[in-house]
Amino acid sequence: MRINSIVRDQNIILIIILIATTLVLHQSVGERFWRWDDPIILKCAIEYTPWEYFFIPENYRCLTGSHVTPWLLFSFDLDFGLLGLFPQGFYWHHLLSLSLVSVASFWLLKLYIRPMLAFIGVMLFIVGSPVWVVAQQLMTRHYVEGLIFAIMALYWYIISLRKNQMVYATIGSFFYILATLAKEIYVPLVGILLFIPETHLKKRLYASLPYFLWSAAYVFYRNYLLGNFVGGYHSDYSFQLLVTNFIKAPDLVIGNGYPEIILIVIWLVSLVLFAKSRWLIVSYSLALFLPLLPLFSGGLLDYRFLFLPYWSFCILLVLLINHLLTNYRLTLYLFPILVFFTFKVIDVMFQTQKTVYLYIAEIEEQGKFYWHHTDQEKFLLVTPNLAAIRWYFTGLTWIKANVLHQSMPSLFFNTPSLDTRVNNKLVHPNFWQYKPACFCIEKLSAEKLNTWFLDNQSQNTSQDP
Repeated sequence: MRINSIVRDQNIILIIILIATTLVLHQSVGERFWRWDDPIILKCAIEYTPWEYFFIPENYRCLTGSHVTPWLLFSFDLDFGLLGLFPQGFYWHHLLSLSLVSVASFWLLKLYIRPMLAFIGVMLFIVGSPVWVVAQQLMTRHYVEGLIFAIMALYWYIISLRKNQMVYATIGSFFYILATLAKEIYVPLVGILLFIPETHLKKRLYASLPYFLWSAAYVFYRNYLLGNFVGGYHSDYSFQLLVTNFIKAPDLVIGNGYPEIILIVIWLVSLVLFAKSRWLIVSYSLALFLPLLPLFSGGLLDYRFLFLPYWSFCILLVLLINHLLTNYRLTLYLFPILVFFTFKVIDVMFQTQKTVYLYIAEIEEQGKFYWHHTDQEKFLLVTPNLAAIRWYFTGLTWIKANVLHQSMPSLFFNTPSLDTRVNNKLVHPNFWQYKPACFCIEKLSAEKLNTWFLDNQSQNTSQDP
């Protein structure tokens, strides 16, 4: 009895450390204002009810016509209902969800390995650069909350097999439904259930029936919502691109130094040591990487594509270490390697923070200027980085006009054609522009405005989002 109490207390302490690390390490940088796709997601969440964006295609497509992610709208809708237009509160929710990912991962791993090793595996995940970047992007919440649901779906499926009770599989299938409504990348989860190394195939097949029933229904739900059975980002699926991106993607997590070789070695070793789970590893790897690899470009937004793969890698790595710990001599070699790997991941995360902060400041300062000013005679010269995601201002404009009932400054984008109206407005210079040196918006003098105008004569500047 006392041993059980000690184990329980140890688990509680480890969970508290995981939550605290997540909250401290992934605190949002900058002003915690709306970023990237946040305003357009919030616009759709405010404009329509949950019934409309879950079940009425025309309303759901306010957000996208390529992906099934109604849970993302619901999550933003929930925040808006509770917090209003208070972006800091949205980030608190986001951090809470990330904390639940760490707790759920710990609980799942604990089914197979000792708590301390499960703690190490989850901690390695928490300090990864994909997790830190996702923590700065409210628009990626469906990746985060979808992973919570996917973990719970797996957990209850395994419990149903161990207890031989279908009710747990039914609970798990409910979480699987939520995971698929959050993000399509969690749909293939059903494909690995039959390879879970528990009991025998007949019981696994029986317990997975609710999951397979929804996966079949999901195909028709997707077609109903989007008008197509399959889809997503349009990309080139050539073999050369897959190889190039496989080499490129790990650099975002581990840095330079042939990290793809490390991944291949770990994967091959796991195939040898986990003979009974070989098909599980192969099927999961194919379902996970084939849809995502063509999407990598090496840019900032690629980190969200690595969120699930990096989680999967950390799970596989810690399971592999658990298997190798039976050899005492091998353990002596493993420990320094694991420490070195962890420090390498942390170092890359800190390097990533510096780059991401510059981009966040650029978005937030321009967004806040547009949000807090109502004078239409003020003109914001939008930087090219933010002009590339013009829907950011589309969302802010709709919210200010329809929720706050306020007017807003005028916008000018550096796009490929020249608007002659700029010439007229140069007579009344009240132009503002983001200045990277001070991370601020400054009013342009007549001289600076003329310089900007001359630099952009060959381009067209269009007004309003």
